[in-house]
Amino acid sequence: MQETGYTRIAFQLEKLEVNLAPNDSKGRMAWLEAEFRRFYSQTARPLMECLSDASGLYVSMLWGQLPTSLQNYRENIHDAYPNDETLLRQFAADEQLVQTGLEADVFGLAKNPLRVRVRMIDHPLEPSKRLSIKNVCCLQYFRQGRSYCYTCPRLGKKERSNWEP
Repeated sequence: MQETGYTRIAFQLEKLEVNLAPNDSKGRMAWLEAEFRRFYSQTARPLMECLSDASGLYVSMLWGQLPTSLQNYRENIHDAYPNDETLLRQFAADEQLVQTGLEADVFGLAKNPLRVRVRMIDHPLEPSKRLSIKNVCCLQYFRQGRSYCYTCPRLGKKERSNWEP
């Protein structure tokens, strides 16, 4: 089934510039905070505000999509490098900086949208696994032939128990 009436937006980097962080811990954290602050305030924020204006969605709802993506990224990093304790510690420290070290004004909001509590539920198909509930609804149920995601925050336990893949 081909959906109509929806716009797909993609981004392609034309020029990749790599700026390496300082090697010392203190210098690295200061550099990282400045880079995160610059990226979120000068790149991501204007983009989110533009998308909000174009779509009519609240900008906070758009920002709210990121914590779920970051949670999935975290899980992929842990799955890919389960024995690299140094990398996993550094990743956790970097994530902590983004969540608690950046003030709300960087995002143009009343609070940092990345500072959220992740709620977990049982996986419906693999009982030994857990899934994180999305931070905000992704509105997939508006699409043709779609329903709420199993991890939608709008679903309660009863709705999830009746959910079919």
